[in-house]
Amino acid sequence: MKVKETSSKTTKMAALYRPHAVPVLDGHVAEVFGFNREGFSNSARQHGLDRYERIDKVVRALAIWTRIHRAEIAALRDAVTPTVPEIHDLPDLQLIDIVLWTSQDDKPTYRRPGQGDRWINRPVGQHVTTEELRPEPIPAATVTR
Repeated sequence: MKVKETSSKTTKMAALYRPHAVPVLDGHVAEVFGFNREGFSNSARQHGLDRYERIDKVVRALAIWTRIHRAEIAALRDAVTPTVPEIHDLPDLQLIDIVLWTSQDDKPTYRRPGQGDRWINRPVGQHVTTEELRPEPIPAATVTR
């Protein structure tokens, strides 16, 4: 169980530091590529591939896809820019991760009973700027004696 948590957490942290080079490899991305949710952490063979072969296959596929589909990525950015101007600050790999993740998160199997669409058919909401999302420093506590 600990390996599963470490795998996606590790790639999420690495993607923060190398967003142009490191994809997030979590359960949603594994499912997009036809593996089960534990596809990047479970050592059992899936579709004839061990864990490292699955990771290699997905990383290579993402690299090839983003290289081949630059025009589609640019069109997506242009379509979203009016409501999210900061989209141009995201590396292609992060943008594709968002698309893959939200497409899986919107599947009925991930929704609670009675819960509506999470992403795909939701109305566009109020824009939140990146400035509004910046963390606020926590003031140092004063010690009184």
